[in-house]
Amino acid sequence: MLDSHRAPWRSRRAPDQALAIANLALASAQPLAAYVTKLTGRGVSEAERASAVDGPVSPVPGTFVIWLPLFATSIGYGARIARVRDRRVPPGSVAWLMSAAYSCNTVWSLQAQLRGLGWPSVAIILAAAGSASAALIGAERLAASSREASPRGAATEAARREARVPEVASPETSSLERSVRADLSNEARAAAHAIAPLAGWLTLAAFANIEATLNETGRRPRRREEARRALALLGGAQVAAAAIASASRGSPLYTAAVAWGLGGVVLRNLRAQNRVVAVAAGIGACAAVAGTLFGRRWFGARRVNP
Repeated sequence: MLDSHRAPWRSRRAPDQALAIANLALASAQPLAAYVTKLTGRGVSEAERASAVDGPVSPVPGTFVIWLPLFATSIGYGARIARVRDRRVPPGSVAWLMSAAYSCNTVWSLQAQLRGLGWPSVAIILAAAGSASAALIGAERLAASSREASPRGAATEAARREARVPEVASPETSSLERSVRADLSNEARAAAHAIAPLAGWLTLAAFANIEATLNETGRRPRRREEARRALALLGGAQVAAAAIASASRGSPLYTAAVAWGLGGVVLRNLRAQNRVVAVAAGIGACAAVAGTLFGRRWFGARRVNP
């Protein structure tokens, strides 16, 4: 009887496996795209583009080493879900959003090297940041709902729909539902951990890209005007980072990536003796931490006192 209940779940393995393989392929395309200029001799490298048009919102060059763990984490998670065959992974909507983030990140890299920055690159990186953040929030919500202990609650319904387990009143099905919820929670949490650093870095990168595009498409403003513009952009980054950190139930990996980038902004502006912008960047890091603490406290309280 239990095998008959599992049949609809197993019937989804083929499309799930195809999505997992596509996720791995798109994750692997990111580092390849980043070196298209070196590999083909066409275009201008991302570093050269950035050095010509970046401003106070861009971190110091050394912080871009974060791309190494970001690429490794994306590829590692893709490899993990591609080789799992005994359970349903990854959570469907989350995997689609992660794949969209990887795709946009790859397209942005190609656009930046082959055609320059410009407003198309802003639209692309905003799509990448939005997809990564939505994947993070969705994964954290699914992990939390799948952990709920109530056998008849909304969490069970969400887990059943996600895994496509039929609702049949039998001991075997109840046991299967508990197993499904546990698997979903674990896989959703793994997805959240994989995408959180990328979402955090892209949140700041989107605002830095706006600044660079303004410099590339127009005239670079004078120092005082540039500082005012940087403060406005950092204000937007603060609001976005705090909101996403809170909505993701206080993801520490998301906040760590944001803080790493903003730390690079602080260092850049201290070197340039642009102390007001450096302070604003530091406040942005504190805002992300505050959003994280609020998200963990708020959603934790809701789990204790529903």
